[in-house]
Formats: sequence, C-alpha cells, structure tokens
Amino acid sequence: MKLTWFGGTAIRLHVGGRIFVADAGQAPATVARHELLSGADAAFALATADEGLPRLDPAGWRPRPAPRPLDEAAAPAGPALYRIGAGAVLVDVPGEP
Repeated sequence: MKLTWFGGTAIRLHVGGRIFVADAGQAPATVARHELLSGADAAFALATADEGLPRLDPAGWRPRPAPRPLDEAAAPAGPALYRIGAGAVLVDVPGEP
C-alpha cells in the first residue's frame, strides 16, 4: 500500500494492484491534474458526497477474506470503495490488514 498526499483531501492510493485518486480537483495548483490522475483505475470525491460510491454502514462491515490460490481463477476479488460517512471512504482490499 502506498499513499501520496497532495494537500487538503487530494490523495493518491496504490492498494491491491489498483490506483485510486480522491479529490484531484482539490489538489494545489502546483500539482498537474493529468499526472495525478495518470493510470488511475478510479477517481472519487472525498470532500463532498460522491453519490457514485455505494453506501455502507461500517458497523456491520467485515473484511473480505483473501482469496485462496485455487479460487483466484474463478473469482478474483479486487479492491472496492464504499462511502461510510461525510468525508469518509472505506477501501476494502481482500488480504490487506
């Protein structure tokens, strides 16, 4: 896992083989937006409500188990993003602590 913070709520997350970018538009003017978003699998809003993310009650959430090598070919489990509250997003990656 690698987190790169650009200021405010602008952040780039490398986790589970995927790249997520939060609030690219909120990054300081010295940050090139196209570079921040380069290679991103998904971009989402953190500072404001992103209605594109499914809502999740964190009280009932449990981490998904890491896939077993035999099961990986049938159903690869990748990262998932959920909105869990105002200014809060859960990044669920099977096998990550």
